Amino acid sequence: MKHQGLTLIELAIVLVIISVLLGAVMQGSSLISQSRAQRLIDDVEQIQTTWVLYRERFNAYPGDHARASNSIDSHYSDGNGNGLIDALPEAAAVWQHLAGSGLLSGAYTGSGIAVISDLECSDGVCPGNPYGGYYKIAYSDWGANGNGQNELYSGANIPADVLAALDRQLDDGSADTGSIRFHADATPACASGSDWAGVDQKNCAAAIRLP
Repeated sequence: MKHQGLTLIELAIVLVIISVLLGAVMQGSSLISQSRAQRLIDDVEQIQTTWVLYRERFNAYPGDHARASNSIDSHYSDGNGNGLIDALPEAAAVWQHLAGSGLLSGAYTGSGIAVISDLECSDGVCPGNPYGGYYKIAYSDWGANGNGQNELYSGANIPADVLAALDRQLDDGSADTGSIRFHADATPACASGSDWAGVDQKNCAAAIRLP
């Protein structure tokens, strides 16, 4: 039996179908990327807000709160009340205090923090960012050209262009000034002076300075 190949019309139809499918896949991938980037922005904005609200409610910072066991839950860890998240137990207790006060969703143990660097934590201790890293708050000066301050770390694995978008939306858009700055312990190539790197730099982090 003689087998006949595809006609030009049939081949054209196949190519159109493939193009439509590829377009749908690429559009879906783009939507997922945009969704992750927006979730990061929303997370940072929410954490900044809850940090201020906690301070207003208890006249203390979460994690550093010296009377958290009395004001929120008797099982919670107390901080030393010096206004700084300057110890690992306090860095772990930040999220326990925020969640226990009803300002942040989730449940956190407040203990057993696993830290190799300021960019790392563990499940059940710190909330995760959309890129597989962990948010963490501690007193430091990892924000480029900064002095010591309580800082929110974005966690690692974030593309530089996403952090640039975060900075533009919530701060001044400059990688080394304002409240959102590149994390000096992350990949140096993530920023050059005031400029965030582009899409080629994937494993970046930010230090967000808290009031």
